[in-house]
Amino acid sequence: MIYEVFICPSEVQSNLVLVLVHGMGMEAHGFLLVAILLSHHFHVLIPNLRNHGSSSSHSSMTLHDLSNDLNFILQSGEVMDLVGEEAEFVLVGHSVGGSVVTHLASSNIQSEENSRIRGVMALDTFEREGNMFLTKLPSLFENGMIPSSFSSVEEGVEWAVANKRPFNSSSASLSTPHLLSQPTPPSEMVEWRTDLLSFEEDWETWFEGFSSSFCSLPVPSLMVVSGQRAWEQLDVSIIIGEKNGTCQVLPVPHSFHCIQEDCPGELSGIISDFVNKRILNI
Repeated sequence: MIYEVFICPSEVQSNLVLVLVHGMGMEAHGFLLVAILLSHHFHVLIPNLRNHGSSSSHSSMTLHDLSNDLNFILQSGEVMDLVGEEAEFVLVGHSVGGSVVTHLASSNIQSEENSRIRGVMALDTFEREGNMFLTKLPSLFENGMIPSSFSSVEEGVEWAVANKRPFNSSSASLSTPHLLSQPTPPSEMVEWRTDLLSFEEDWETWFEGFSSSFCSLPVPSLMVVSGQRAWEQLDVSIIIGEKNGTCQVLPVPHSFHCIQEDCPGELSGIISDFVNKRILNI
């Protein structure tokens, strides 16, 4: 497997790397604005997992596959070249990406006495609601709520903004073109690069066990939810964890599902505070 990885090195000398992981059907460029802001203080790594961006394609895309992809990337030469063999990581994942980083952190912490994963953040990741959305996905494509193709990349960007994926038009202009194929010849329709429907048999794994695993992580963790997210939509175990102090939930006002694109400045501040106060104890 070959993985596309974007690296934003920092001039600050540190062995800590922030790893920003996209959701399914999304792509690394959705985190680019956040990464640029964070790179003033931290090294930042933004990978594209299998079947996304220019990373290798594969017929299987289970949660276990995606977690293994990320684990392989963290042990790659690019990371070693950036900070050396003593690298430590804070994992930040959006939507299914939040499930991926939680799964990897849980596995590593259980299997290694001295895990290199120092903290975990999940952005708008919900087990129950995520599974409900996936069951509706075929019908959303079938009835045209999510178009399977566009006449141009520009039309795709317009659709993304109109449907708040993301709501921030500047971010959409940066990220959405990378989610779409570049047709040859240019007169052909533009389609999504990642065909989510072809992985329907893997969907049931994507959020499997997320809530309980996230609430039981023995490293600092933070759940960031969009400002438009009603608290009653949170999974019960997350609500209980938030009340008893085992899980911290923080909303970002004025954002929709793509928090990292709608509010990159605010999210970068939240990530910085999380790292400085709860991991580095600054």
